[in-house]
Amino acid sequence: MSILNCFNDKLDKIFKKIVSNDTNENTLFSLFKLALIGIAIVFAFNLLFNREGLGAWGDFFGGVLNPILTFLTFMGLLITIVLQQKELKEARGEFARQSEALEKQQYEMTVQSFDNKFFQMLELFNFVKINVKSEFDFKKQREKLESFIVETIEQNQQNIDKNYYSFFESNFVRFNNEYDTSFKYYFLNLFQLLKYIDDNADSLEEAKEYSNIIRAQLSKDELVLLLLNCIGVQKFTTDDYQKLVEKFEFFEHLRWNDLTINKKMNPVIDALVVKYDRKVFGKNDGMLQEFEYAQERTKNKDKTNDTI
Repeated sequence: MSILNCFNDKLDKIFKKIVSNDTNENTLFSLFKLALIGIAIVFAFNLLFNREGLGAWGDFFGGVLNPILTFLTFMGLLITIVLQQKELKEARGEFARQSEALEKQQYEMTVQSFDNKFFQMLELFNFVKINVKSEFDFKKQREKLESFIVETIEQNQQNIDKNYYSFFESNFVRFNNEYDTSFKYYFLNLFQLLKYIDDNADSLEEAKEYSNIIRAQLSKDELVLLLLNCIGVQKFTTDDYQKLVEKFEFFEHLRWNDLTINKKMNPVIDALVVKYDRKVFGKNDGMLQEFEYAQERTKNKDKTNDTI
């Protein structure tokens, strides 16, 4: 049994060597020469030493040679099939590598296209910002808005009924119509820039990387005006702007004292801030704590109004 196994292993090694990747024309030609030499030796031996039996030997040789040649033909076909399968497997592997490289190239082109358009839009936004600053100062515009709101509160104290959110919303629209011109385009361009990031970034992490680039270029006054604008514009549009700044944690680096210049704006700020999701302040523990205080103050005012 061991002899049979040994013989089987030998045949297996020979066959695998024949069909291995190292097989070349020289190896196959060597097999052909070996078979040809063997036939020549047998033929020469019988021709020299057994002339009388050449006829019988010819019949024997023909009878033996035909099945041998048939077997060799079958083996050749089998080897060809095995080699074709290996070549096909290698071709599939190469195709898979080419496909992967093509996908990677396509992804890189997409990223490059995204980057190019993003920085073009950012350049346009900065151009609009420069034009706005040439006409208005962000801090002065913020002071003007706060003064407008505070004066309106003082003039309509009895009609406010402590609903500072609705009061701000309606008067923000009036302020926009009476005083604001270029700032509309500033905030519109900023919105389109954030929306482009949100629509095209592959992940939230990547989107935040790009939104952080924008946020880093905004001053404290711009961020506060943005906070007010996102709520104020909802009187005549959707809350998409608010959702974007919440998603990108846009006010993470603000402090509570940054939100007002005129302290009389505090109840208005409370009413506006609590309309945001707390995630808009990111990991800013100080702002998150003040956010909770604002929620409590707003609830207490609502209870007082209900009692009255």
